[in-house]
Amino acid sequence: MKYYEIIINKTSKSMGKNSEPFRQFDNEVKKFMSLEDVKQFINDEFGSVKTTYKIYRDGKDGEAVEVGKIYAYKNKDWSHDTESWYQQDWVEVREVNKEVKTILV
Repeated sequence: MKYYEIIINKTSKSMGKNSEPFRQFDNEVKKFMSLEDVKQFINDEFGSVKTTYKIYRDGKDGEAVEVGKIYAYKNKDWSHDTESWYQQDWVEVREVNKEVKTILV
């Protein structure tokens, strides 16, 4: 069985000169059956974000391999009229292949 996972690690920090470093506040894993659905989800969630950075991980041979993107933007909780903050969502897409075996007991 093959499917795709989107791993989203959400980080934020307050605005201002004395703000602390980014802190993770949420982690999501979403599963999709097709790559087209993955692309549609990313476009729906992050299509309007203009600032992105590539995420790299060391490969088996020691070379850097691109594994995702960071989507960086300002955010605000409009329902409570809070102060704005900086948010960075670290997004990685993985293809998962699992063999499913039925076992009768």
